[in-house]
Amino acid sequence: MYDILIGRSDADKEKYGTTGSVFIGKHYVKMGQTVSLSNKVYLDVSKSHVVFIVGKRGSGKCLHGDSLITLSNGLEVPIKELFNNNEDLTALNHQLKLTAAKKTAFYTRKVNRLLHIKLRSGKEIKLTPEHPLLTIKGWVNAENLNIGSRIAAPRILNVSGNESLPEHEIKILAYLIAEGHIKKTLFFTNYDNIIAEDLRNSLKLLDGSIDLALTKSRKGQYMIYTRKKRIVRSYSAKRDALGRFLKGTTIEHEKNEIRKFLEAHNIFNLLSKEKFIPDYILKLTKNKLALFINRLFSCDGSVYKPRKEQNYWEVSYSSSSEKLARQIQSLLLRFGILARLRAKKVKLNNILFLSYEVVLDGENVLKFINEIGFFGEKEKKQAIALREMSQLKRNPNIDTIPKDIWDIYRPKSWVAAGREFMYKSPKALRSSINYSPSRQKLLQIALADNSYRMRLLAESDIFWDEIISIEILIGEFEVFDITVPELHNFVANNILVHNSYSMGVIAEGIYDLPDEIKKNLSVIMLDTMGIYWTMKYPNNKERELLEEWELEGKGINVQIFTPIGFYEEYKEKGIPTDFPFSIKTSEINAEEWCMIFNVSITEPIGILTERIINSLKEEKNDYGIDDIIKAVEADGRSEKNIKDAVENRFLARKAP
Repeated sequence: MYDILIGRSDADKEKYGTTGSVFIGKHYVKMGQTVSLSNKVYLDVSKSHVVFIVGKRGSGKCLHGDSLITLSNGLEVPIKELFNNNEDLTALNHQLKLTAAKKTAFYTRKVNRLLHIKLRSGKEIKLTPEHPLLTIKGWVNAENLNIGSRIAAPRILNVSGNESLPEHEIKILAYLIAEGHIKKTLFFTNYDNIIAEDLRNSLKLLDGSIDLALTKSRKGQYMIYTRKKRIVRSYSAKRDALGRFLKGTTIEHEKNEIRKFLEAHNIFNLLSKEKFIPDYILKLTKNKLALFINRLFSCDGSVYKPRKEQNYWEVSYSSSSEKLARQIQSLLLRFGILARLRAKKVKLNNILFLSYEVVLDGENVLKFINEIGFFGEKEKKQAIALREMSQLKRNPNIDTIPKDIWDIYRPKSWVAAGREFMYKSPKALRSSINYSPSRQKLLQIALADNSYRMRLLAESDIFWDEIISIEILIGEFEVFDITVPELHNFVANNILVHNSYSMGVIAEGIYDLPDEIKKNLSVIMLDTMGIYWTMKYPNNKERELLEEWELEGKGINVQIFTPIGFYEEYKEKGIPTDFPFSIKTSEINAEEWCMIFNVSITEPIGILTERIINSLKEEKNDYGIDDIIKAVEADGRSEKNIKDAVENRFLARKAP
């Protein structure tokens, strides 16, 4: 056993040993099925280094290994299988849009406690208690959330595969996954003659002849068989003295086209509750995927009025396979269709079976009909639903912004915003703080208030799902995490989760150094997520883990600086903070403003910003946002739309 000392030459190691270094962890060793912590790892802090490390103290932020990560190629892969997978995954960017992102690191460890969180949409996730989930007020550890808390999930997945399949193959897969008996004897059950004929024609195209046929055995049931003479590939015959075949005799025939096709997609010989959507389907282009879902819903899906309410329709899909139902819910997100998943007990021949139903309502029904739709007899009901729902007054009471938004944002003038809404009494708009606003209402308020931040939120790719259940799981679990540079988040089980990033351990290590070394060092952490202030307190929650690493939980004399606009609010609410801070507007240069606005300095908005900022810096040492806006208004070289765009961006950055 020997110590690993990062950033120190062999000569200095010989001379100083580990003096002037901080302990940052132990070497992780895996041999076969055995995992152990071996060599101690230290980091030299007595010389100048550029150090970038990611992760929270005590490690901790991890997901159960079965958590599904949607990759850019359309596949949904358990996080435990991502170690050697370099495909991009999906993350939320700074404009609150979901985009492709790369992972750069992979972590695994064992824990004895997880939280199992279930959402109103039917989504669920298992994670460590300290893993942050995104709320309207920022990232919050899962253990600090409650039933009723609303967290961020995708409202659309901008994922589209690049693969293609002939349409007849897509139809066959959809029909047999939905209503096929796909064991040794192949059956298909459906009472729609249009669908039966569509499958019959597709089978002919698969075989390239009329040898593969669909024949009716009784009403609503068909058998799939081949007219080709069965070719014997091999056999082993055992006979008795009278020539009769004995037990152990085997005959292997050449597989027919349909069986080879189903086996190629790994769905042959499955029970109904074992069915799933093959990987190749998940990687299809969007239009081919729409065809697959269309045929799937045309079999086991329904379009109906759930109650007598006029013009109100729902669409649903039922299956005894939970995996299949969750895959459908996920695939619908690629079309921006939000669906609920619920489990229910169904009685068949006096036996109760567990069934899973994917349900769409409201605008999602219209999206489904317009982008995917039904085939066959159900097209008639679809047409009625489309006609009636088009006349229905929309009530977006699900896809709303959490009410907590009003704790962190109020327009500068409710009256001015109310006038934009054409209210008879404009100040009445202020009553909006009593409920969760629709996305459209928040957008209108944001536009009236020139709030760039709220406009991004209203137009975001986020659906704010509600927690309905939190269960503590005790046992031995292997958990996993990944690092996503810059964005620090990713989508797992169609829920937004924070990724692993740790640097608090270095700060703690420096704090523990002898005074003669520590007095020459300081640590400044820009904690935009509000995580590292917890170093003020001992980490008692991870006492067992700290003991395993030969560490002791203790608080550190951390001084917390909070932006001046939030300082008093934090003090009133008891949120730890020591000092307010602010940055002078005049200290920010043109390049930094362009970075804040996420624009290039060479595009029109960037060019005007640079010209105004450089001009003001030449005229005066100190200036504010109002001075910048006046200079933009007075500029005679730019078009009005460019000036308005720049002015709005600076207004959005103006302190309330």
